[in-house]
Amino acid sequence: MITFACGLIVVWAGGTGQRRLALTAVLTAVLAGVGTRDIAPIVAQRVFEDSPNAASRERPYEATRAGYTRRAYAVDRIVVTDSSPAYPTLAEAAVGVSDWDARPLARAVEAESRLGPGARVAWVSRPDGLVGVVASPQPPPAPGDAAPVGIVVRTLASAADARGAPVRLPAPESDDDALLLTPSIILDTASGYAVVPDSAGQVAGAPLTSPLERLAEALSVQNLRLWFQELPGPRPVLVTVREARQRVAALAPFFAQGTEVVPLVVGDSLVWAIDLYSASSTYPLSQRFVIAGQERSYFQHAATALIASSTGVVRLVADSALDPIAATWIHAFPALFVRAGAVAPPLLGDLPPAIDGLRAQSLAFGRYGTRLNSRPPGQPAVVDGADSMLAAQLPVFALPRGGPTALEIPLLDVSERVRGVLVGEGGARHRTVWLANAAPQPSWQAVLDRLGAADSLARPPNVTAVHGVVRAFALGRRVAFMQPTYRWTPGAVPSLLHVAYLVNDTVRVAPTLRGAAGVVLPSMESADLTSRGARQTMIELYQEMRDALRRGDWDAFGKAFDALGAILSKPQP
Repeated sequence: MITFACGLIVVWAGGTGQRRLALTAVLTAVLAGVGTRDIAPIVAQRVFEDSPNAASRERPYEATRAGYTRRAYAVDRIVVTDSSPAYPTLAEAAVGVSDWDARPLARAVEAESRLGPGARVAWVSRPDGLVGVVASPQPPPAPGDAAPVGIVVRTLASAADARGAPVRLPAPESDDDALLLTPSIILDTASGYAVVPDSAGQVAGAPLTSPLERLAEALSVQNLRLWFQELPGPRPVLVTVREARQRVAALAPFFAQGTEVVPLVVGDSLVWAIDLYSASSTYPLSQRFVIAGQERSYFQHAATALIASSTGVVRLVADSALDPIAATWIHAFPALFVRAGAVAPPLLGDLPPAIDGLRAQSLAFGRYGTRLNSRPPGQPAVVDGADSMLAAQLPVFALPRGGPTALEIPLLDVSERVRGVLVGEGGARHRTVWLANAAPQPSWQAVLDRLGAADSLARPPNVTAVHGVVRAFALGRRVAFMQPTYRWTPGAVPSLLHVAYLVNDTVRVAPTLRGAAGVVLPSMESADLTSRGARQTMIELYQEMRDALRRGDWDAFGKAFDALGAILSKPQP
């Protein structure tokens, strides 16, 4: 109305030649618009926000939003009455909590094995504890070239030798610690097409057996040489989509993909695992969070995509408990999905935890709790205590009593005290469990400060150290903490310097958590000093001793000397 009245005044003033009046009316309209749109809401909020009835007016709306948020992120599926993911003793935690972060583990294994650069790391649970699987897959060879060899090395994630290097496990049915892989047609990052032989008829691709098929596929990839050149046989097959994510997106574009592509070892080949989610940014009334790089108002785990790297076959393993969106798509396209029972038990047990789903649930559960929990736990920690090159990684655990791998996120209240940990399990169930901290709740910043102070006191002088992510895990009815520190100079091979751990309000430093708990390494077979692997290890130790002596690093010299002595003292077969 103010703008309309000012407009009439401007018209009348312009007709009568009263320019000052017209200019005054225009300025009045502008100021009134700014005042009603920007200033008045702020004033009204200041006046009425502190009124006694403000909270009661907002309470129904907040209850509605909390209900829709719990439904959108499957918060009510969180188990709050099961303590089985908690470690009963420090000894059991020592084999399930990783002393290594993924990046330094991959770099250390690359330096001491035949792995090429860019190795991928996966975590699996075994009877000996958490195992880090470091894989270096290789694509199929070009015509006329030698077949490249991919390599997998298994390491004990909760151990290090006297030098601080990873403890490698022997490969199955081999006298070496490296498992050779078949060439991988499908990679986590790949471009272009590949022509591969398919004598068994298992590769998911276009056959190139007849001249007409070869001409059609040559035109499709705009390369006429496929029509007349010699192709690898028998039964050549053309695979055009070789990136795991693109292959899954072509089959299930209606699901959002997780941020991780995890390599799982099956026999002598790899299977890529990608989490799939029912996701929406338009679900009404739900709280929005930034998840997997986008703002979402609905996010629930729906399935896991398994892509065989050597054949390109994709299987979508549906969850046992489905949300309405996932159930609708599975009902519409049942041939795309398989049930968990159709997957081999070893592979099913190695499925990784759903990292993005757990992050979404931690935000929603921390803010609103469950319907039966009137006191929300709080928000995930923003600072994880790691240096910049290792920050923003969620460490993986092996749950006790032969349980699957899992992720654990500490939740903090408004005063940043640790209320407990939210555990996201991998394997067949993909369930989430809340473990509350029954002990006096420490401040998260106090935990970081005490671990950092213990590391500073125990660290040798003139050592370039890199700190890993602080691990928070349930130990009994308490929450314990551990942080690894690596000796890692730029361009050098990282090694584990020590770990600092906080248990029962006491901070200690030890070479490994396994050593602190008195858990010995699993028995290894007697080493043959004449074998190629043992000779290469002794040569590397001897060279490391010479290098340490040259630069005057007596701490590194002593560790290499002890490691060499440990090898020489092993009984011979």
